[in-house]
Amino acid sequence: MTFTLFKKLLAPAAAVAVIGAPLMVATPATHAAPSNCSYSIDRRDVTGTCKSGSGQFRIHLDCAYAPDRFSTWGRPGELRTIKCLVGQPRNVYFEVKN
Repeated sequence: MTFTLFKKLLAPAAAVAVIGAPLMVATPATHAAPSNCSYSIDRRDVTGTCKSGSGQFRIHLDCAYAPDRFSTWGRPGELRTIKCLVGQPRNVYFEVKN
């Protein structure tokens, strides 16, 4: 009898969880990825920022004579500075996330 009562109480909750789960996954993100990003190079130092959006960004350097480097994540409006350990960067990329 306890098992039957348990089933009666949990069945509606389980149904809501099964029906509601796809709705939670399908909800679009409300934040815009950072944009309007720019950087400047001074010798080996690369300083960059993104001016728009509400997510996060980081700078990815393609270093000529050393492993690639990544700055810490920052929010639009914040400056991030990073440098290659040896030589100058070949390419500078911005990685963004919501």
